[in-house]
Amino acid sequence: MATYPLKARARETKGKGMARRLRQEGWVPAVLYGAETENQMLAVEAKHLDAVFRAAGRGSFLVDLKVEGGSAGAGLALMREVQHHPTRGDVLHVDFQHVSLKKKIHLTIPIVLSGEPVGVKTSGGVLELLIREVEVECLPSDVPTELRVDVSDLDVGHSIHVSDFTIPNATILTSPATAVVTVARPTVVAEEVPAEEEVEGEAAEGEEAPEGEETPDGEGKPTESKEQ
Repeated sequence: MATYPLKARARETKGKGMARRLRQEGWVPAVLYGAETENQMLAVEAKHLDAVFRAAGRGSFLVDLKVEGGSAGAGLALMREVQHHPTRGDVLHVDFQHVSLKKKIHLTIPIVLSGEPVGVKTSGGVLELLIREVEVECLPSDVPTELRVDVSDLDVGHSIHVSDFTIPNATILTSPATAVVTVARPTVVAEEVPAEEEVEGEAAEGEEAPEGEETPDGEGKPTESKEQ
């Protein structure tokens, strides 16, 4: 798995006011924690963090964190949680977890679909992605970037499950019975059929009175011929 360099600086104060000032100055509040290190309050430059996101894509990934002015120089860390503004989308806070190359970690990786299902092309089925990520356990050096799922052979009514996959040097922790993706049958909209009484009523109203019979309003009354 690729590792992305990222610089950070230590911060001694916390609170909404300080976080707001940091963001106004182009920094993002962050925290670094780990089993073998004390928690550190950090700040990372927003533009550098954005560059890492563009390079790494979505999901969990590793950074080589260099901390200036902190109690420790940091090192390899996993980007655990990222908080975004609900409307603007910019990053509000980041959690980093210090990791050791010799200890396995738990993390989630995104599912990426490829191909067009045969059930969609030939039968009008609907492709449905049921889960967007799976949880795995592995060493930091073996963290996969994504789980790519080829759906080309998927027909209508068929599904692909977690049990259908293996990831080199990693253990998938998500239940094997979990369905990942399926092709649902196309929805058929039933055409509304008029009630039998309505059909008969319409036909009766449109019929002409037989010759020689008088209609209720007098129309159709036979005309008597007068000899001149």
